[in-house]
Formats: sequence, structure tokens, C-alpha cells
Amino acid sequence: MKKTIKKVVLGSATIAAAGAMAQGANAATTNVPAKAVIIDPVQITSRRLLDFGTLTVDPTTGDTFQVAFDSTPTVGANITSIGGTVQSGQFDIKGAVAQSVQVTSPGTIAMSNGAVTMQLTGITIEGGATFTRILAAATETGFGVGGTLNVAGGQQAGTYNGSITLTANYN
Repeated sequence: MKKTIKKVVLGSATIAAAGAMAQGANAATTNVPAKAVIIDPVQITSRRLLDFGTLTVDPTTGDTFQVAFDSTPTVGANITSIGGTVQSGQFDIKGAVAQSVQVTSPGTIAMSNGAVTMQLTGITIEGGATFTRILAAATETGFGVGGTLNVAGGQQAGTYNGSITLTANYN
């Protein structure tokens, strides 16, 4: 009986060793290259404020005053523009050349004189709700931002301020 056990154990060890050698004989290897390119983060900076100038509004009926991204004003019938600078806002983009950058806006913000607000709606960037550009240079300048000021009838007098948060990301 001792002879039989020795043969079985010895035979199993021989089969295991032969299997290990067979796998090694069929093995192949390769090297896979790895690479990473790091680019500078995209930056966006304000260049010029969006300005509706000085205006008056009918005491009972409100209206809208739009300044397009190219500074073209459209004044509602119940608003009178009486001076000041009317201009679109502008911003600059800095980033990696040949990369696609998308800029988005909130669409609507509140402008306040400290006590009362009015809405700036329909905020556009170069005429659209979003703006996408493949950068031809490391810094590109002068992109326009426009919007529509919603003025209530008898809107309280004062200087109204707000801030449009533009967000730029690589696509």
C-alpha cells in the first residue's frame, strides 16, 4: 500500500511540473506606451461691464431694455434712454491653443439698488445661451455679453448692480 501512495504523489508532481512548463513555453509579452499631456487651465476674465446707461420708465407700465452682445440697444416703448454709456459686457479667454472652450451663463440674474431688485434675463454670449470656441491663440479677447433688463412700471430710482457669472470649461 505504501508503494501505491508514493506512485500517485510522484505522478501528480510530474503532471503539475509539466503543466507549468507548458504555460511558460506559450507566454508572450509586450510593452504598452503611456503618455499624458498637461495643459494650462482655461481662464476667463471680465473686460468691460454690461451697461444700460441712464433711463426712465413709465410710472404705471414697465417694459424691457435689451443690449445685444454687440452693444445694439433695443428700447421698449415705455422706457426712455436718456444718456450714459450703453454697451455690451466683454470678456477674454486664455487657454491652450487648438483646444475647444465652452462658456456658459446663468441666463438670469437679479440686479439690486440695495432695497429693490429687477431681473436681467436672456443673457447671451456672442448671441447664444452658450458659446463654444476653438482657441486660435493662447489669449482671445473681446467676446460680447448681452441681456434684457426687465424694468417695472414706476421702478424705484437708484443705481442697480448685479454680477453675471460666466463659466468656461474645456470641452
